[in-house]
Formats: sequence, C-alpha cells, structure tokens
Amino acid sequence: MGTVKAGFWVLVVCVAFIFFFQNYNELQHPVVVTLNAYFKSWTSTPIHLWMFLILFFLLGFIVSSLYSAYERIVLKRELKVLRAVKPAAPEKAKS
Repeated sequence: MGTVKAGFWVLVVCVAFIFFFQNYNELQHPVVVTLNAYFKSWTSTPIHLWMFLILFFLLGFIVSSLYSAYERIVLKRELKVLRAVKPAAPEKAKS
C-alpha cells in the first residue's frame, strides 16, 4: 500500500510541475485586485498569478485544518462524555 501511495504522490507532483512549466508565461502575468466599496476604492499592487494560487491553496489548507481540529476536539469531548455515562459491563458468572 505504501508503494501505491508513493506512486500516487509522485504522479501528482509530476502533473503539478507539468502544469507549472507549460503555463509559466500565463502564471507570470501580474494581477491587480480592485475593491470598489460605496465609500472607498482600494487597489492592490500587481501580484503574479502564481502567488495567488499558492496563497489560496495555503488559505484553504489552513481553514480545512482548523475545521478538522475543531471537529476532533468536539468528538473527543463527546467520546469522553459517552465513556463516563456508559454503564459497567456485567461480569460473567463463572461455572
């Protein structure tokens, strides 16, 4: 199973490198983010598209990790309550 996992991740990394190198010129294109609110207009400095890709990937990873940690804490707390409420198992009669 470890060999299959390793092969899968090697394939994912190869596809990512192919994507990057074939789209290098497009990923170098600077992007300007503009926010037009009713009271103020804001414009960012030009940022390369590949930086946005990395930023949003990391943002998604952090958000999903925090949600997963929160769910784990909730489930541990629930398990602790269930173990405290669980009645003791009856002993078997010895013959």
